[in-house]
Amino acid sequence: MSKRNLSQPLAPSTFDKTDPPYATGKDRAIASRNLNAKLRAAGYTSGANDPRAPRYTLSQDTKTGAYNYRKK
Repeated sequence: MSKRNLSQPLAPSTFDKTDPPYATGKDRAIASRNLNAKLRAAGYTSGANDPRAPRYTLSQDTKTGAYNYRKK
């Protein structure tokens, strides 16, 4: 594996924090349940476990404490 040149900065992230979250909840379990419900309503029969479903990342809002799922 090649080493990264530390004198040059990393490429900017493609993650945009201004994108609205796909599913939210005050608890991780609630956010996961909301995500699965939205994906099932969109036609993915197994929710987030469906291999055709898009992938999401879980983050927590530092101000409100709510958990958010956003597309990768």
